[in-house]
Amino acid sequence: MIRKNKIICVTIGIVFASLLIINSNPIFTAVNKESDFSNVINFNDENLKISKVSGKIHIYNNWTDAVTAGICTGSGTYSDPYVIEDLVIDGGGSGTGIWIQFSSVYFKVENCTVYNSFIGIDIYSCDNNIVTGNNASYNDYGIQVEDCNNCIISENTVSYNSDTGMSMIGDNNTFVKNTANHNNNSGMGLGGNYSIISENIASYNKVVGISIGGDNNNVSRNTACNNGGYGTGLYGIELSGNNNILSLNNITGNSRMGMYLGDFNNNTISGNNVNSNGEVGIELFYGNNNTISGNTIFNNTAGILIHAGGHDNLIFNNTFINNLDANAEDNGNNNQWDNGTIGNYWSDYPGVDANDDGIGDTSYDITGTASSQDNFPIWDDGPEFKIPGYNLFVLIGILSVVTILVSKKLKKS
Repeated sequence: MIRKNKIICVTIGIVFASLLIINSNPIFTAVNKESDFSNVINFNDENLKISKVSGKIHIYNNWTDAVTAGICTGSGTYSDPYVIEDLVIDGGGSGTGIWIQFSSVYFKVENCTVYNSFIGIDIYSCDNNIVTGNNASYNDYGIQVEDCNNCIISENTVSYNSDTGMSMIGDNNTFVKNTANHNNNSGMGLGGNYSIISENIASYNKVVGISIGGDNNNVSRNTACNNGGYGTGLYGIELSGNNNILSLNNITGNSRMGMYLGDFNNNTISGNNVNSNGEVGIELFYGNNNTISGNTIFNNTAGILIHAGGHDNLIFNNTFINNLDANAEDNGNNNQWDNGTIGNYWSDYPGVDANDDGIGDTSYDITGTASSQDNFPIWDDGPEFKIPGYNLFVLIGILSVVTILVSKKLKKS
């Protein structure tokens, strides 16, 4: 009897484990609700419990005096930087909360909350600094880092500022995991070269989510959603410059353009999700020799729009689905919509794939004055039909047979 019970328990365990495997597909949900960003300053948060109230801070490379006054700690070296941390500063409606100028040493501004200032945190002409974990909301300008190189700007929050949330100008900087929401101008304005701009969030800003100008930057895994409301910008991400990589960004629900590419040459735009933007998913105003590939562009009024100044660009292996007016419009010159082997997927492609090689048998005509064509449109037969729960039924059937055979064997024994 004990042996029989063990076998039955093992069989039941296999059934439950199999059900868990079948239902283990994760569901990922992007949170874009306005209410999710409303609590930007909460003085009961854990990170503020050790903070102390401070007056405004202005350091003009006089760090020794700042240490003596108890404003910061450290010695300004790479291994022991000067540190300003855990402060709460009310700017009183004017001036700058934390202002550091012309510093030639290593320093860090960390976990400070600055509000009610003209500029919350202003770092000017200082290299090798770190600005991290700060909250500069409810100012005119949140955080400005100007003429600074080799800096790390990370995990800061800038929201509900009456102008721009955050701006950065300089080279070789790392700008990651910052959040800019509900600012009355741009969420983030970034200029410079050879920088990493990654995993930032810009939502519900009234003009532009993220504006980037410069060369050789890597712009990846950022989220720019629901930006726009008034003005002439109203973009998710705006980019101008040369030799940049713009990849794996989520650009959705912006009032006009998802992605606006201005004076823009020799760049790579790949793997981005561009959907449900009010006018155009990707607008290329002026630029040449850019590669746009592997992007998913759907539910925009127009998918891609290339103006007369756009020429010699390569657009292939993108997915265009249900863009209302046109999946693509090309008014430029000599733009290629396939790489000679593979083109793009078009949800409104009228042709067929008789030989089932995954490429449509006829070309796809691109709307616009250029009279462009995709000569190798991707063909998709659609998902294979399966009976709902088919795999589950098969598995249960197999396990039932196993259980019956085991039971018969036990009876004989």
